[in-house]
Amino acid sequence: MRRVFLISILVLVYSVVYAAPAMWGLALNHETKECGGFWAGDEYVRFYLPEGWEVYYPDIDKGIIETEIGTCNYTTPNSMEECCNQLGYTFVGENVGEGHTTPLGWKRMFFPLIVVALVISSSIIILFFVIRFILKRPKGKRRR
Repeated sequence: MRRVFLISILVLVYSVVYAAPAMWGLALNHETKECGGFWAGDEYVRFYLPEGWEVYYPDIDKGIIETEIGTCNYTTPNSMEECCNQLGYTFVGENVGEGHTTPLGWKRMFFPLIVVALVISSSIIILFFVIRFILKRPKGKRRR
């Protein structure tokens, strides 16, 4: 019983940890001298760095990113291109990550469609039974 409780706690903590949006960082490919933004995602989408890329996260207090090749100013995710230029790398995009939708993301995308389909199908079924009830009533009891 204690094992089940501990496993439940671990699953709950693991789920909560991945629910927060990740911080934006700067991705560098030292072989190709390319640079771009990187966002790991949130509870709906998860992004992974392609092979050969490394991510560096800013020191929020200082407003800089420190790498092996130097330091650049990074105050907002909009300053990625400027940061790449300061490091002497070519800027290739705002998010170089390869992503996929998480199960919660799929639910978020399809939930409205499922609700609409259920409302329409239940309305059709109710209408069918109402019409059937009206048509099966004896002629003397029908309203004119």
